[in-house]
Amino acid sequence: MWLFQNTRTPEHMLYCCVWLAFVGRWPLTKRRITAKASPNKHSFVSRVYQCRRTRDGKRPYPFLESEDMQQIITAKLKLVTTTQQFQALRTTQLAYRDALGAVSCYAFEHRKTSRNTTLYKGMYAELRARYHLPSQLAGRVERQVASTYKGLWTTFKKNAEHRRKKIARKRFKGLDKPPKYSSPTVQYTYERDYTFGRNQQVSVGTLGGRIPIPYQGYNEHMALIRQGASIGDAKLWYDKPKKCFYVLVSLEIDVLEPTGEQLSEVVGVDVGIRYLAVASTAAGKAIFHPGKQVRHHANHSIAKQIITQHHHALIGLEQLTDIREQKRRRKRKRKQNGKGYEQVSLR
Repeated sequence: MWLFQNTRTPEHMLYCCVWLAFVGRWPLTKRRITAKASPNKHSFVSRVYQCRRTRDGKRPYPFLESEDMQQIITAKLKLVTTTQQFQALRTTQLAYRDALGAVSCYAFEHRKTSRNTTLYKGMYAELRARYHLPSQLAGRVERQVASTYKGLWTTFKKNAEHRRKKIARKRFKGLDKPPKYSSPTVQYTYERDYTFGRNQQVSVGTLGGRIPIPYQGYNEHMALIRQGASIGDAKLWYDKPKKCFYVLVSLEIDVLEPTGEQLSEVVGVDVGIRYLAVASTAAGKAIFHPGKQVRHHANHSIAKQIITQHHHALIGLEQLTDIREQKRRRKRKRKQNGKGYEQVSLR
């Protein structure tokens, strides 16, 4: 009865009827069904909640099955700030970075804990009083540090297992000292720390509260935001050479899953140091992408070149997880001016 009392449109009532019809056949789970929420007065962007899968990998409600798959892309939005807005964003970034360092030291001193509740009880009041962070950003700092320590503990346990099996020799040293956060990038949560408003503006959180800022970006990305794409977390990033701020927004879109008939060839990509990537086809044709010094945009540019050269191809990449622990460094000898040999370590 509660469902029908809160219905707003005939489509919503039909949705509730279909949901109730499947309750008797399918077990209830603590997962939200795919639906589109109505926009509020502060935002014109509607949210899409994806239907999650159960433990056995199946969807709890079969009428929501779709052949589409979700792809996550990043929309880079440039903020057009005034002098006061620029200073507010920069101050927030530096305070956020200092807070990350303080919480990281606290976690290290308390048995290198990765429990968010422990960090909340010990550091929340200090983050609010000393660094003047809003409640949402203070909680975000604690969750980010807890996630960092969880990753370090996972690597530590994996390294111990590899050493026990004599796969690796070196001990993991990531937990010998507290992790340092040098980047002042701020992580935002959608509808908690930032929202999109009308007139192509985004409201972001700062130490002094929310401030609406106009933004610019790629036309297709802004169209996805206006049309109601599933919006995720974002990052406030500062570009030092250009002296401007960007908001990197995570968007989840539905794309058609490729079938075997659409794939015309199979391409294998081998990554390395001397050649950043070597693309090989089944016919034996290889394309080399050299580059001894890896730059910030080198891997991204090479990836675009490979995609452009091989349309509708199934691309396979080698598994490089834990490659530094599984492979031992080889040493070889080379001549030195024709007089004797010297050992050289391959790195």
